[in-house]
Amino acid sequence: MLLLFVVDEQGRAVDETTFSKDFRVALNAAGLAHLHFHGLRHTAGAALAEAGCSEKEIMAVLGHKTLSMVQKYTAGAQRKRLATSAITKLEGTGTEPESGKLDE
Repeated sequence: MLLLFVVDEQGRAVDETTFSKDFRVALNAAGLAHLHFHGLRHTAGAALAEAGCSEKEIMAVLGHKTLSMVQKYTAGAQRKRLATSAITKLEGTGTEPESGKLDE
């Protein structure tokens, strides 16, 4: 069960549907109609993965029940780490071109 800790002005719990609708109104009013509440979950998942959190840790925070969704976040973070590692290794070899042009 995923708990949503959002309360109204009187301190009463706000249900998910009401929160989602109010969030949409706020996004539209701010000129951000292209964004979605679910995007926050994706952003959080990506940030957790990039911070090195395990799949199970991400599942605990975001409330996912299966690894398949979480692996979308961790795959992207892993790809980014591997790319950074590869470029760092290349730069350490001294074989990379000095400019954008290859020697002729």
